[in-house]
Order: sequence, then C-alpha cells, then structure tokens
Amino acid sequence: MKPTIFIIEVYEATENSLCSRLTAIFPSYHFLKAKDEEEAMAMALASGQPPDIFLVDINVLKISGFKVTNRIKTAFPNTNFIVLTNDKNEILQTDMKKIGGSAYIYKHQLINYLKRLLTPPPETTLDQYL
Repeated sequence: MKPTIFIIEVYEATENSLCSRLTAIFPSYHFLKAKDEEEAMAMALASGQPPDIFLVDINVLKISGFKVTNRIKTAFPNTNFIVLTNDKNEILQTDMKKIGGSAYIYKHQLINYLKRLLTPPPETTLDQYL
C-alpha cells in the first residue's frame, strides 16, 4: 500500500491543483483530498492505516480552531502535521508547535520542503570512503 498524504485545503481549485502537482512529482504516494479536518479524520480512521502526512491550509484551522487537530495528533501521533500558509503568523505558528505540528511553511515552499522530507538520502557505501 502506498504511503498516504491528506490535503486539506479551503479552496477546491487550489486543492485540485496541489493534488495534481504532488501526484506528478511523488507518484509513489497516495494523495487524498478532504474538505476539512473532520472529513480527513473520518477517512483516515476508516482506512485502517495511519496517514503519513496531513497538509492543512491555515484557513482551515482558523475556521475549526485546533480541536480536530488535537484529535488527529492523538489518534495518529506519528503522523506529520504540516500547516500551509501564505502569511507569517507567529501566534498560529507557536500554537501549532504546542500541539505537535511538524512544520509551518509557506505554500510556495511546499514542493521543495516535501522533496527534502520524502526523498531518502543516498545510500553510502564503503567504496565512497576508500
């Protein structure tokens, strides 16, 4: 089964675009879209497999607060919870760290961030050091 990444975005067009781009760049991952954290939580629980990453638009959190985020982190403590934003908001960034958010990043930096996160380091061999 492919590793799973949930995309939770307020704007459907942005969500569809992001999902298409990420699927093309990371074909070995399964991307699922959810309209909010409640739907993502229900889908993740129904799948029986913990997701690897939640990508959550900051506007979703502004609407729902952090109640569902706390439930997600409790249900899936080893899942990365990455908040996507277009603006710097130090208060929300601090709040995300308090509840175990993995990262708070600008949307335009997402692809590069995920490449670093999801690409395994090259294997080292003894030959490299001889």
